[in-house]
Amino acid sequence: MKTITNNPTRSIALCVLNTATIIYCLFLLAYSLRDTAGYFIILFLAGWLSWTFAEYFVHRFLMHELIVPGNKENLFNHYEHHQNPKNLKVSFFNRSVIFIVGVGLIWIAWELNNLFTLFAGFFTGFITYNFIHFILHQPYGKYILPRIQEAHILHHTRYPNCGYSFSTILWDWMYDTLPPKRAQVTEQMRINYFKNSSLKKTLVILLCFVQIILFQHCAPVFSDLQSARTVGKGNVELTPFYSQTASVQSHFGINGAVGISPTIDLRARFEHVFAFDDSDDLNSGVSVLAIGPKFGIIPNRIGFSLPIGTSLGEYASDNFQIHPTLLLTQPLVQDKFEMTLAPKYLIPFCENCTGNFAANLGLAYSRDLDLWAIRAEYGRLFYQDGGIGQFSLGFSFSILNKKRAFSN
Repeated sequence: MKTITNNPTRSIALCVLNTATIIYCLFLLAYSLRDTAGYFIILFLAGWLSWTFAEYFVHRFLMHELIVPGNKENLFNHYEHHQNPKNLKVSFFNRSVIFIVGVGLIWIAWELNNLFTLFAGFFTGFITYNFIHFILHQPYGKYILPRIQEAHILHHTRYPNCGYSFSTILWDWMYDTLPPKRAQVTEQMRINYFKNSSLKKTLVILLCFVQIILFQHCAPVFSDLQSARTVGKGNVELTPFYSQTASVQSHFGINGAVGISPTIDLRARFEHVFAFDDSDDLNSGVSVLAIGPKFGIIPNRIGFSLPIGTSLGEYASDNFQIHPTLLLTQPLVQDKFEMTLAPKYLIPFCENCTGNFAANLGLAYSRDLDLWAIRAEYGRLFYQDGGIGQFSLGFSFSILNKKRAFSN
């Protein structure tokens, strides 16, 4: 493994100075949003970015361009990892423990809503690094993190002085350490790199990761049951569903989508919410009607939805809400199994009302996701005194099956 041996002092100074400036600007932005959800989000992002730079710095300057005395193999044993990339020292048990600790830290950070959020973001970066590094050494990683995995393969093979990042290519891009554009990952390189990778272990980790999330009761009041995919011009898709909010509400409803163009859908939603009173008796509840556009920003990967709706019936609140929602979809098995994270902000149109932040995590399985999908979803609605969780199940199917304008 040939690495640079010249003094990297100037590179270190530039990297640290530029990164510190970025983090400082995020601090200023966070404090300008004090007493809003943006304060928590920006501080958390600053902490996460700090970790991603730390992993870049350590990998580049300590494991390759060594700046500390001694033999780097005694310090990090990094050469052995390059020789046997499939042998990862962090076990499934280790990842599970740090994930559980991380969930607790995020909850504490949300309750405190102060500078502790920065540490929670940093530790979350450490958690995601451990899972991402594992994914980068699995064949399916090309569907989840294609550019990062390609850079990582090239780092392990022909360009050890490039591709130092794990969680993002941001720092490699900023500091000009991306592999050359002309570099190509050959099939033989992939065979050697993925030799003896364990699909079974990967699935166990994924299922446990999802299971831990599910038992946190994480879901907003209104589920999404969709991904970043658009249905395609002229196509129609329906999704009947059932939701359970803690033990106080049951929801039955249907989502519909009509393709206006290859990248724009018009979506509608109708559901009835059955609520329980203190004696566990079912009251008449309310109905919810919503409609709005959905835009495909990056085909099948990133979308944006803007539903606006209101409640109807005897117990309705007589106000409208708009839910700007970002849809981030990652395929786990191409066109068959995908995961979608959907952060959103709930904006009510009423006097003396405040908005709330929410996030959904959804899974979809099918033999062909363009035609039908079984969907399960969890998430959490956050508000000042706590939050509320919900679980949803739905089945999406196309009425018209015209060929989609694009695919992954």
